[in-house]
Amino acid sequence: MFDERQPAGQRALYVALCSGKGGVGKSTVALLLAARLAEEGYRTLLIDADLGNGDISTMSNAVIDVGFEQLLAGEVRLQDAATRIGARLWLIGTQPGVYLTRDNITPKGLKECSEIDSIFDVVLIDTSSSLDPLNIELIAGTDLVTTVTTPQIGAVADSYIQLKKVLQQRAAARCGVIINRIETETEGEQAKTKFKELVERLLLTELTPLGVLANHPALQQAAEGQVLLGFIRQRNEVNRSLTSIVNMLKEKHLSKTRIGRSLWDRFQVSYRLKDVGTFDDTKVVVPELPKRVPAESLLTK
Repeated sequence: MFDERQPAGQRALYVALCSGKGGVGKSTVALLLAARLAEEGYRTLLIDADLGNGDISTMSNAVIDVGFEQLLAGEVRLQDAATRIGARLWLIGTQPGVYLTRDNITPKGLKECSEIDSIFDVVLIDTSSSLDPLNIELIAGTDLVTTVTTPQIGAVADSYIQLKKVLQQRAAARCGVIINRIETETEGEQAKTKFKELVERLLLTELTPLGVLANHPALQQAAEGQVLLGFIRQRNEVNRSLTSIVNMLKEKHLSKTRIGRSLWDRFQVSYRLKDVGTFDDTKVVVPELPKRVPAESLLTK
């Protein structure tokens, strides 16, 4: 099923699509962006990590037999969890009504997930609109945290709060923003500028505006008709904006060699240290130390 591999020393780029408020179109953006990346020739994996509530399988007319939660638990293999939904495009969905805790994640599951590193070029993770610690940990572990928000004050405020939690988890996280459902170009530019200023002034973190997406009637119709993958081939302002976002990802992220820990490596370290605190990429697990060794020596700076 997965006969192509990344070159030695290279791994997939992990991008989290997140929002602090439901109903902003995050899942739609995730699916369209994944489809556009696949159209550009990248082997793309879309993970529906809105565990128990996600509907990307429905949006893409895919039949999901097992979910992301079962993969993390080590109950299934990657090839059984990933469903091909297009050329160079795969989906790992979620089962309805499930609830995953950190205790359900196993080393076997994380090892299976780590295979993703060498198989795909880019992995988009559609996350939950919540402050659940596991969700925050998942978002923080990615290479690029991308907040999706509308220009409305409530959506912006909720996204800011979620992003603050993510940065408390991992201060070095790289962040971007997509403003969705704008009515005018001016509205989009103003929202983009204000959110960037808010984050950089109060959270002391650089934020990259990735783009704005219009509130297009044809997009709403495609979502309701479950034909979003067909929508990506139409010529309209939404797809032009998606192409612009992909070009920025190519220039700033996909064109660069990715080294260091991936999302699953960070979870492995966190799991083995039983550490639910912040991610620290300088921490190294020293295996099989004698019991009398002080706890401080488990971590090497």
